[in-house]
Amino acid sequence: MQATDAAGNSDPTPASFTWTVDTSPPSAPTSLTATVASPTQVDLSWSASSDDHGIAGYQIYRDDELLATVGDQTAYSDTTVTGGSTYSYSVLAWDLAGNLSGASTPVTVTLPVATSPPDTVIDSGPPAFTDSQEASFSFHATEQDSSFQCRLDGGAYAPCSSGQTYTGLAEGEHAFEVRALDADGNADPTPAGHTWVVDRTPPSPPADLSAVVAGPGQVDLTWTAATDSSPIAGYDLYRDGALLASLGDVTSYSDTSVSQGTTYTYEVRARDAAGNLSEPSASATVTMPEPAPPPSSGDPVVIVAAGDIACDPQSSSWNDNNGTSSACRHKYTSDIALAQSPDYALVLGDTQYEDGALQEYRASYDPTWGRLLSRTYPAVGNHEYGTGGAAGYFAYFGDRATPLEPGCRKDCKGYYAWTLDEHWVAIAVNSNCDEVGGCRAGSAQYQFVASVLEANAGKHFLVYMHHPYWSTGKYHNCCKGELADLYTLFERYGVELTLSGHDHNYQRFAPQTASSVCSAGGIRHFVVGSGGKNLQDTDANKGKEPCDEYLNETSFGVLVLRLFPDRYEWAFVSDSGAVLDQGSTPVD
Repeated sequence: MQATDAAGNSDPTPASFTWTVDTSPPSAPTSLTATVASPTQVDLSWSASSDDHGIAGYQIYRDDELLATVGDQTAYSDTTVTGGSTYSYSVLAWDLAGNLSGASTPVTVTLPVATSPPDTVIDSGPPAFTDSQEASFSFHATEQDSSFQCRLDGGAYAPCSSGQTYTGLAEGEHAFEVRALDADGNADPTPAGHTWVVDRTPPSPPADLSAVVAGPGQVDLTWTAATDSSPIAGYDLYRDGALLASLGDVTSYSDTSVSQGTTYTYEVRARDAAGNLSEPSASATVTMPEPAPPPSSGDPVVIVAAGDIACDPQSSSWNDNNGTSSACRHKYTSDIALAQSPDYALVLGDTQYEDGALQEYRASYDPTWGRLLSRTYPAVGNHEYGTGGAAGYFAYFGDRATPLEPGCRKDCKGYYAWTLDEHWVAIAVNSNCDEVGGCRAGSAQYQFVASVLEANAGKHFLVYMHHPYWSTGKYHNCCKGELADLYTLFERYGVELTLSGHDHNYQRFAPQTASSVCSAGGIRHFVVGSGGKNLQDTDANKGKEPCDEYLNETSFGVLVLRLFPDRYEWAFVSDSGAVLDQGSTPVD
């Protein structure tokens, strides 16, 4: 075709177009085969068709329905089949002109029923950490008559059976895998696996073993954790060369099986998760104090008493237990207490500020008032409950603070009674009433105190606690409501003396009734909150207590009591050694 313009000029390169008319179809595909590749796959292949102008592609029919259209290829995989079914396949070719050939000779194929490969389950193997260089495994499959293949540490699979054992394993991590195969050779696609560590190296010995006398019948032990490539499983504690306890992964233990006046040597060894045992720690030796001898017949029972004692080591006034001129004087009051050579020490609560934690006791109270530990019978204060359940207090004083519940170290009763001599009985009250089910009539504590008074009727009584029933200071009337039933009981049974702390000062009251009427045959009360922490005002409520006799808000010190069969004597001795108040009262 040539174009010419109006001037008669013609295109020198005419355009041309050629085509072929083809109405002849290609030959039909031949040699069609259908092969079962799996219960869910049929592989098809055929011989190419021929055509004078070329083959464009093929149409694949299954059961006389078009399954797929493909290009110029001679194979196809049908993955949409179902195991246990029969299918008929044929193939047609088409050429570039779109002519469609006749169908190939059809082929028929039947697929086997599809079966799932078995699952593999490991029944036993080595623990996660072991010191053994041998490992055995038992396993099973979810299908009977399955065979197994195993491999170790990523090696090649090899036939195996349950009970497979490996020996001579190197230290370090290992991985075992096992897969089951069914009778048709179908393998578990998710082999069962087990990893473990061979560790033959013992942990380091525990360090910094410390043994501290925590009470008349208790030694508290602490140490620094051992280190190891495997987790630490626990510790074995030895006392005098014999195993005392096998523990978990802890770094402390309280030995409550000790006896006073005996020396003990402790060591601790670490166990790792593989069972390796460390070398022993450096030993720690402790000597339990001798028990206080009972007073000689005819001699007075000598008692020192004070409350509100040891400063928190974090206090700016603590000064490594040396205190200042106006605070943290517990070292000096303990010196005065020791100088009295007492038979017993009564500590009247708030013995360790600020919250009675065990580590605070060890740092502050123990080097000072702890020198009297074997002679101490404590009463629990409110600051002790700053640590949950007063756990630090009960751990430090041990069974001496909770004789009604031997071994109790938290949330204990904290009230008890004991015999001073044939004439005098002492009763420790837990005046933190809410912590022990109350103090009123009907409470367990009230019933206990009543039973002690009844069982010892005719003897003399000294009752001590932390909170004051009478006080002219800050805590005047703080506790009369909770303690009124007990004081009525004291009056009924002729209790001669009650002691308390809580107000940080010294107060002495004339004998009086539970209803605060001064009476020669009544209860004499002392507030002795002068044990060292600091001092507080005594006259904030002075006009509200009719029976006060002596008040001191300027001196730290201790109350010294001498109990005779027919009288008691008292003296308030300051931290400088001066006697600031003293006297004597007969008892019937």
